[in-house]
Amino acid sequence: MKKLKIGIVGCGAISNVHSASLTAICNEFDAEVTAFADVLPERREFMEERFPNARQYDLGMKLITDEKLDIVHICLPTYLHAKHAIAAMAHGMNVFIEKPVCLKRPEAKGLLEAEQRSGKKAMVGQVVRFFDEYRYLKDLYVSQRYGKLKSVFFQRLLGWPDTASWHMSWFGEPEKSGSVILDLHIHDVDFIRNLLGEPRAVNIVSDLAAGDQPTHIAAIYHYDNVMVFAEGGWGNAASYSFRMSYRANFEQGTLVYDSWHEPTVTLYGCDGEITHPQVPGAKRFSSVSGSAYIPGCGPYYEEIRYFVECVLADKPVEQASLKDAIKTYELTMTELEMAYAQAGVPFPIIDAGN
Repeated sequence: MKKLKIGIVGCGAISNVHSASLTAICNEFDAEVTAFADVLPERREFMEERFPNARQYDLGMKLITDEKLDIVHICLPTYLHAKHAIAAMAHGMNVFIEKPVCLKRPEAKGLLEAEQRSGKKAMVGQVVRFFDEYRYLKDLYVSQRYGKLKSVFFQRLLGWPDTASWHMSWFGEPEKSGSVILDLHIHDVDFIRNLLGEPRAVNIVSDLAAGDQPTHIAAIYHYDNVMVFAEGGWGNAASYSFRMSYRANFEQGTLVYDSWHEPTVTLYGCDGEITHPQVPGAKRFSSVSGSAYIPGCGPYYEEIRYFVECVLADKPVEQASLKDAIKTYELTMTELEMAYAQAGVPFPIIDAGN
């Protein structure tokens, strides 16, 4: 079998975990990162340290048109995802697209059509599905080890470190990022769908009225016999470090995960006993700490390795497939549209021109 050739388009923050994971993967498989692209020289210099023999490009489209790759990782800002992924599939490349899969609704249709036309594989980085603590929650839900699930609350919160830089970056432009709802909150939306399927309806409140875009959202999802809530925000004080958590109430106990605590998982029994379950970890490098920046390990490694295995074995992508990720995008986009409609503020993400 020929060596698997991999490229990275976009060398910003999220590419750190991609490149670290790919370093480990290339040591396991006959694979090599042969090219990467970014418009900023300093980011290319960082990537060159990990892949000194890879060809460098300043434009992602140039890499896509000039290289013969088996897989390309799209790690660009959200508003650039779709056109690069569509072009990569058209050039015969399998694509791993960071979340959210796209920004505008017509782009979702274009991605599905490109996948169908090309016959290539596509996966989206809905990485929460690969966190051990969330896998454990799903296992308890399916097995009903502590009875049926009655309610579950999710939180994903952080403080933006520098307000000035935030407004100057693409994150601070909702027409490019989709705001905290499409960029951060989407993780919990995806896991809720993965756990429980499609909700009958969703209701939201946001802080949009206080600014030019929402920085905080709370959502209620309507399911039969299960109460489901999710809160997401990046508008907290700068000193508020990233925190993700859930509280799942079963008939025979309450399971709590909190990334700020160690151990991260606690089970509160109906008999008054409080224990810390041994969360089953993945067989390889996964970490229950929830950290996104452990070189070569963690759930990011797990999801990327899974995609590589799908490509090598020519088997369907079943976890975070393009089709499934677009369903997550559509539900999250509905919440974003609701936030603007409730505030009476013009929606900034214009579909025209796609």
